[in-house]
Amino acid sequence: MNEKATLKINDRMVIQKPDLSFEYVLGVKPGDVEIKIEATDEAGNRNEEIIHVKYQETS
Repeated sequence: MNEKATLKINDRMVIQKPDLSFEYVLGVKPGDVEIKIEATDEAGNRNEEIIHVKYQETS
């Protein structure tokens, strides 16, 4: 992210660090996973992305 914003991943608030980065541990089960990312900047502009991934456990 390149500006201060409110961030949600799968409808859970994520804390943005002072350097505008963030990290979030997403606990998922193996298989197809949908990740919804929603960002709203200080002006109220909102963007939402949905990402589909396939998670496989490694042994």
